[in-house]
Amino acid sequence: MGKGRAKSILLEILYIILIFSFMGIIGSVVFAIYKIISDFQVKSFIYSGFVVVSMYIWFMIIKYLTEIVETTYYSPFVRENVTRLKKMGYYLIANVIFEWITRLIQYIIGPLTDGYTFEGNPTFTYFILALLCFVVAEVFNKAIKIKEENDWTI
Repeated sequence: MGKGRAKSILLEILYIILIFSFMGIIGSVVFAIYKIISDFQVKSFIYSGFVVVSMYIWFMIIKYLTEIVETTYYSPFVRENVTRLKKMGYYLIANVIFEWITRLIQYIIGPLTDGYTFEGNPTFTYFILALLCFVVAEVFNKAIKIKEENDWTI
């Protein structure tokens, strides 16, 4: 499998995930509105809000990943990718904070649903991934500076 084909498959997978993420956001918003109208329960409303925010965070991360992969067709070492990587890092840190808030609320009022609750401890993983995004952004930034210097060299 050639490099171009692998990149194409990666983009297809990212687009599919992006579409499903968007549909998840829409579905979560519709569900939250339905819960408000039909049988308002504070816990269900809070849970729906958490799902919407979480889906939005992951949607934005996948969107930036897709845009970064798209730039590899000409040159990945552009300032926009540095900005995208930093934004991904910020979204991941926001996700860590969001999970802490979720756990605190669940500790205070109990599980938000009768079934699924936010379990596990991915917070540390998200934090490391956020730091990784910032490191890669700095590497890209340095590569761009070197590229710009070489463009001026004859």
